[in-house]
Amino acid sequence: MEAAVSEYRSVLSTTTLIEWQPSAPPQPMIMRAPATGLGLIGDLLIEYSRRVNKPSLNSQLKAAKTIPEFLAIAKTAATPLVDDVASDGPGTLYYPADYGQIRVRNAAGEWSAIDTGTLHRLTAAEYVSGRLVAGAHDGSIRISEDGGKTWRKAASVPNNDAVIDIDRVGSRWFVMAAHPSMRFGLEMTDRLSLYVSESDDFSGLKLLKEATTDPNLVALNFQGERAEAVGNYYFVLMSPALLRLDLNTMELRDISPPVRMDGFRTSRTSNLITAWRQQGMFSKLFVSSDFGDSWREYDAPPYIIHQIYFETPSDGRAVRMAAGAFTGTLEMFKYDSSKNNWTKTHEAPRGCNFMFHDDAGIARFCITAGGSILSYVDDKWSMEFSAE
Repeated sequence: MEAAVSEYRSVLSTTTLIEWQPSAPPQPMIMRAPATGLGLIGDLLIEYSRRVNKPSLNSQLKAAKTIPEFLAIAKTAATPLVDDVASDGPGTLYYPADYGQIRVRNAAGEWSAIDTGTLHRLTAAEYVSGRLVAGAHDGSIRISEDGGKTWRKAASVPNNDAVIDIDRVGSRWFVMAAHPSMRFGLEMTDRLSLYVSESDDFSGLKLLKEATTDPNLVALNFQGERAEAVGNYYFVLMSPALLRLDLNTMELRDISPPVRMDGFRTSRTSNLITAWRQQGMFSKLFVSSDFGDSWREYDAPPYIIHQIYFETPSDGRAVRMAAGAFTGTLEMFKYDSSKNNWTKTHEAPRGCNFMFHDDAGIARFCITAGGSILSYVDDKWSMEFSAE
């Protein structure tokens, strides 16, 4: 609330908050969808799709008798929001999630949640030497040194910008942030910033690079604009440029492919960078084997592209959404180097909204509309967390 008041202070008649403390959750409201402009039949079909795809968590929330019970139920199924995994090495994975939660998966495939003490959605996470770090949509950065039992606020980026990436590289912290800008009812961004701190506790965050973006083109979805560290380099996508930071000299260089990119991935085992442009049938895919000094164009997988990852020049994987009339199906593809095209290997179960990768870079976990989590292992899907 304080962040919202600060942002709109100039247009508010008063900054005094009206508090509301009900003893029980209020009755749910029936939200009537506006007309689509497609006529009665079109409106009915759209409403049917909404009902079919409604998250199953709704029934549990409606049954809650108290506010704490309502909130506790919501937190247990907080959905991971960012395809940016942190790992402690032995097999535990950490994903930023809604309601200030970090969703945790252990080596046995069991999921739990860590509460960071804020209700702001988390949009970045990092794990370094026993410390768990979380970045939030309100710009705050929190640290836990006891496995998530207690948290302290270490720093905040200026202007309440959303933290979209946190990385510990050598003795430095790098923080990437985005300034939200609403367009057409969607959260876009009109400014990206990269900060660096030489301190162990994030103090003295210094602006390293700032870029103005087209708010009509760059969505604040925490999937495209991001950063990755490999070897002596730190790679940052600040649309429309893909930048490479030399960690020895701290010199930034533009290594962009010939066209504007919407996403990129670096290989865990080689000098490869994968970069792609999402533009329907005109989508583009480029791969570099020398950390961005040169690029080779590949045949792009079928649209709509969600993710592309190359481990070697001939070992590539992709996820795309096959769109239907009202729903879509996530499909996984593998690159065929002999034909320079893509072969479908499998698809996600109906209801999967997004795929998240593991610490090996493989798109493995499916998040459903209701908040359940499925895993693809040994050529089959299995339920690891049910939000039913």
